[in-house]
Amino acid sequence: LFKQRRPEIPMLMGLCNVAEFMDVDSVGVNALLTVLAAELGVSMVLVVEKSVKAAGSTTEAVIASQMATIAWKRKTPPKDLGLSLLLLKDKRRVDMPLDVKGAEVVEVKDKPARYPPDPLGIFTIRVNHEEKVIEVLYKGVKGKTLMKGKTASSIYGEILRRGMVSKLSHAFYLGVELGKAEEALRTGKSYIQEESLFKPEKPINIPKR
Repeated sequence: LFKQRRPEIPMLMGLCNVAEFMDVDSVGVNALLTVLAAELGVSMVLVVEKSVKAAGSTTEAVIASQMATIAWKRKTPPKDLGLSLLLLKDKRRVDMPLDVKGAEVVEVKDKPARYPPDPLGIFTIRVNHEEKVIEVLYKGVKGKTLMKGKTASSIYGEILRRGMVSKLSHAFYLGVELGKAEEALRTGKSYIQEESLFKPEKPINIPKR
């Protein structure tokens, strides 16, 4: 109503309280509210990145506003624009074909694997979100070394170059954990060694009265 009465006055819409008071990923909240703001004729949106879960809100709001603008110009919904905020999901699945003709098919059971420790040493991995790096601390027969890098492949390459692993199982383990650490660094998730990054929530059971 205000915009209809005074269209010459720009409006500001704050998104931060909504994003902060919902335990929902900020990308969805910011995208929806920014598009709604555009529909209402709002000129500016206010976002903050005070909390951990709000990190990246500025970029999310900028992309959402660009999507809303393109959609308004095209007079279409904000989809199939060449720009999106689909970060953890895809609109379409893309599967790699496998040439399985003549291959032996092995159904692998989902059970935790246990391997003997590597005599060359152990690795402790963490993600330093402040410095935006992966940190790997090695302790073993080759001394004590802290390695820092932004990608799993760069750190893994340094570990191999220094000859810090002697068992194939240990090398596989490091590959898995470093891959998780890289995803945590990229998405802003917390990384805890040997724990899953994403734990899907399930609805709670509410007893019927």
